[in-house]
Amino acid sequence: MTVTLVTRFVVPNAEVGMAEAKRAKAMWTKAGAKAFRSYQFFTGAFFNEWLFHVDFDDLAHMQKCRGSVIDSDDLKTINANNAKVGNKMVGREILMGLDV
Repeated sequence: MTVTLVTRFVVPNAEVGMAEAKRAKAMWTKAGAKAFRSYQFFTGAFFNEWLFHVDFDDLAHMQKCRGSVIDSDDLKTINANNAKVGNKMVGREILMGLDV
């Protein structure tokens, strides 16, 4: 059963947001994530927020990747750079894929 880690960000500084999104993609890919995708809402309640999906094979795979990312210097840099300009996470969910 696949697992997707979903985070939603308010990004007032798109230039820094894009640079840090690219850094995050490289970090998660290096850690072994299956895929990293990003979107921007253009309508609705989350208008102008950014959405990030990181895909994994299963919960064990997610935990292994998360374990290598959580204390990394890359994550510390990403968080620090985003905090400086006011880019902040406003939501996080874990989605479980269904085999139907």
